[in-house]
Amino acid sequence: MTLFPHIPVDPAETHLSFASRLAAFHVGERAGGFLSDQGIRLDRFVRGHQDAIEALCARAGVDPQPLLVNTPIPLGERRYELRSEVVSPDFLNNALTVFCPICLAEDDAGGAGGADPARVRREHFIWKLRVVRTCPYHGMPLIVRPRKGWFERLNGFAISVPERDDALLALYQAAPNRSVSPLQAYALNRLDGMNGPAWLDNQTLEQAVRSSEMLGAFVLFGVKAPIGSFTPDQWDQAGRTGFALTSRGEHGIREGLNQLQEALTKIGRRPQHRNAFGQLHSWLADEDTSKDPGDIRGIVREHIFETVAIEPGRMVLGGRLDQRRLHTVGSLAEEFNLDARTLRHVLAAKGLITLDDPTGTLDAAMGREVAASITRMVHVISLPEALNCGRPQATALIDERILPVIATGQAGAPGRTQKAIDQASIDGFLAELTADAVVVSEVPVGMVPIAKAAEKAKLLAVEVVQLLLGGFLTRVACLSSDLGYAAVHVDPAEVGQVKREVLVGISVSKAAAIATVPAQVIWALADLENGSVLPVTRIAPRNGGRAIYRVSPEHVVEFRKRYLKRSDIAGHLECAVEDAERRLRVVRTAFPENQIGMKLYRVEDLPAALRPHATAA
Repeated sequence: MTLFPHIPVDPAETHLSFASRLAAFHVGERAGGFLSDQGIRLDRFVRGHQDAIEALCARAGVDPQPLLVNTPIPLGERRYELRSEVVSPDFLNNALTVFCPICLAEDDAGGAGGADPARVRREHFIWKLRVVRTCPYHGMPLIVRPRKGWFERLNGFAISVPERDDALLALYQAAPNRSVSPLQAYALNRLDGMNGPAWLDNQTLEQAVRSSEMLGAFVLFGVKAPIGSFTPDQWDQAGRTGFALTSRGEHGIREGLNQLQEALTKIGRRPQHRNAFGQLHSWLADEDTSKDPGDIRGIVREHIFETVAIEPGRMVLGGRLDQRRLHTVGSLAEEFNLDARTLRHVLAAKGLITLDDPTGTLDAAMGREVAASITRMVHVISLPEALNCGRPQATALIDERILPVIATGQAGAPGRTQKAIDQASIDGFLAELTADAVVVSEVPVGMVPIAKAAEKAKLLAVEVVQLLLGGFLTRVACLSSDLGYAAVHVDPAEVGQVKREVLVGISVSKAAAIATVPAQVIWALADLENGSVLPVTRIAPRNGGRAIYRVSPEHVVEFRKRYLKRSDIAGHLECAVEDAERRLRVVRTAFPENQIGMKLYRVEDLPAALRPHATAA
């Protein structure tokens, strides 16, 4: 037999709501006794078993499908199936009474002739989902109340929510206006079969929601936020913040992780995986396989490996780091048994770290290259002996960037003058110098050492070296009884001929001498502003050799007219440099001192009293 009169199912309601309305209409009782009278097991019906719902629908003469699609069907082991999504009890509001007072007031008002609220009040399906915290129809936070026990779920909303009329309106008026969060909208759209952001759609619905809420909670409230005592409003805020990140996939999630790490960096602490991510890390480290957080665990793990200096072999969030990716200055110094202060300055000079960031990390492979070069360091004072040449020749090789320096002092500071050369660079240079040389036991007639050939050709010795390294000299001999630089001999006649054909302008060393600035300043100026301040011309090499770099004398003269040093201004004022510097404090330097290694001033930026009438080149 079917129940009469017929009561239709509302597509928005839950199976418990429909049972409560049936019981109130047909017998004027609560649903518990009514279901028992119909031979339906209460525990199975309350828990949403399909057979119990179908049995009630058969008695009521209605299609069970509208109720089944709104019902989380038990799968066992604390799992439910909801519209093809598998969710846990944590995703549902089983222990709570959740409602919109205006929705209930409209139900009450819609009953013909002032019907009993027990007959007309409906529990909306969406109120059963924890992610739903805002009524999409009335723009207000849903009211949340705890239930006393599972049996209360059969009471119906006429009993669970005793308020009527003005009392319901008062609940509405006391609540703030609020729009539906993007996370709530995404979850409901997904349950209706709509697609959303790709990364979220590749997670289970519960993983998508939980990842968004957890990430948002810690970004918004900090990694020590007491999430166990969060209010629904706080979770709503967390969901909004988190969805803005997770909806953009891995890139957005990493942006959130960076924000957590930056919070520590701002207070001068080095972000580690536990202190930076706190409870987010603890949540992802939970080994309970029934609560798999999804792909966010792997993203956070990779982010930790890429941003935190972790030793190889360490397990992090279920994955092992096979090879170190990052070093701190301290861990790198320990690995190579180096002084951390020296290493820090060298790394800063190489641009791998900044001295004002004590918490920084650097790429492990690049750091090892620098650290290894320090272990092979030859100080400038020992360079002539290592090359077997005079000090002027050794200095010129550095000035022309033929031998790259390892700066062990901070840029712009006195320590910057403390330079050294990697022994590997020295070995490489000597190998290049003698690569095309013929090894001889006696010097061929007409050939002389590099310094003598430079003297005859009216060149600097380093310019002869540049021609040799550039592949422009064909007659090169290496005396077997000698070593290094001194062993190399060239033909001065060929040097003179090639000089006229190849070399234009002047060397960087000579340009520095004319401008009365260090050679490294010339290079730094060439690197700035696309080389427009003091252009350096590149002469292409032959046969895979090294390029030669030259400067126009006219450009040097023009440069000295436009830019002044402190000593220039002190000479004009006929005072000590220190006195001139005090008067220059109000004048902005033409270039950052830490980039070029000295202070230079544009003539047009100087007050009239500080401008020399003419600046000699």
